[in-house]
Amino acid sequence: MTKKVMEDENYTFKFETKLPLSKKDAFDWHKRRGMLERLSPPFFNTKLISKESVVEPGEISHFKLMLFSDVGLDAFFGITDYVEGESFTDKQVKGPFSFWEHHHRFKEIDSKSCILEDEVTFRVPLESFLGAMLNSKIAKRLNHMFSYRREVLLNDIDFCAKYPEKKLHILMTGAKVLVGSALSSFLKTMGHVVMPITRHLQADEKAIFWDIENQKIEPKDLEGYDAVIHLAGENVAGLWTDSKKEKIFKSRIHSTRLLVNTLNKLKNPPKTFICASGCNYYSQGTLSTETGSQGNGFLTDVIKEWEEEASLYKEGRVALMRTGVVLSPKGGMLKKLLHSYELGLGVKIGKGKNHLSWISIDDLVYQYYHVLMTKSLIGPINVTSPHPVTFNDFSKSLAAALHRPLFLKFPEGFIESVFGQMGKETMLSDLIVKPEKLLASNSSFYFPDLEHSFKHVLGIY
Repeated sequence: MTKKVMEDENYTFKFETKLPLSKKDAFDWHKRRGMLERLSPPFFNTKLISKESVVEPGEISHFKLMLFSDVGLDAFFGITDYVEGESFTDKQVKGPFSFWEHHHRFKEIDSKSCILEDEVTFRVPLESFLGAMLNSKIAKRLNHMFSYRREVLLNDIDFCAKYPEKKLHILMTGAKVLVGSALSSFLKTMGHVVMPITRHLQADEKAIFWDIENQKIEPKDLEGYDAVIHLAGENVAGLWTDSKKEKIFKSRIHSTRLLVNTLNKLKNPPKTFICASGCNYYSQGTLSTETGSQGNGFLTDVIKEWEEEASLYKEGRVALMRTGVVLSPKGGMLKKLLHSYELGLGVKIGKGKNHLSWISIDDLVYQYYHVLMTKSLIGPINVTSPHPVTFNDFSKSLAAALHRPLFLKFPEGFIESVFGQMGKETMLSDLIVKPEKLLASNSSFYFPDLEHSFKHVLGIY
């Protein structure tokens, strides 16, 4: 439920969410580390500059509201009016608004449910008609944001109830990129401790340094962790020059080799090693479960050697996450397509009959967690929606979600001539992948269909 009223120069927006938690549990949920990042919509171009944002009295978080590229407006928000178990407020200390206060109030319904009331009062530094227009636009975006947050919150509560409460200490490579950042914030929200492994340590950053090129990492820093989630790897997008292909190969095989060789020598090694992989492993044009036949091509060869290196880990179970195209406006294929589609320049690729195996970023996070918590899941695991689509259906669904036309077409010959081998193996691939192991283990998919996924990640409510 939303409500908008004018009070003097301020604009007030209200949104209510019924939660299947007691008032205390709902309040405690919002105090969890990683919670704010978890509830930040991917369709809002904001960047957390602070190391972490937590709900504690006096805590101040630094965000950058991105305008374009790396240019953005700094905004600082502080936690005020904190009443344990009842309410708290985050207030703009410094930023682009003349005034901004966001009140979070928790109202009991009964012992197992409550109402979360979000009330945002703000004022833009513009007067009269132009300011009123901007206020109305901001209120509309706030409605999208809180609708997104409600869906994520309710899904997370439902999902969390299916797994035992157990605090794990987890090593993670690639924690700052698309999948890693989303997964890291979710794991923290679930109460786990995530320790990043990175090539570039920042000042005061709590992380472990590794040097992949020289195969160096401090073994004692890896002792005593419960699991490793290995996501690091060069982005496959871009023209595949010899140099680019070497980076794609080495970033995966050499990093995995360094990790596995080091972990195998530990006194207290982790019991679980989860390694990212890709569904480009499979043959084209045929339905593939985890026992599907191996295909041909550069990506297939990379995935084969990548998985072979990961499988050399002998101190615990190994799970290989053969992932499809990840849907998020913050990165990957969707980010690259989004701007042209929003301008009404959506493109049909090739004949459009080839298949795309995909997964929403939220479902991808859930599947990683399911594998982490399910000891019986080992070896190759297909991590895709149960419903692959043709490229034609993908293009039509995206254009329809954005209410834009779709009339341009890139023929296969054009794709191959412009993008070369990369275009042939990715944009013109025909992968029909079924997540048989996940379905057999009763894993939950919250966004199995394309239309719902687009509306969720793009904030179309």
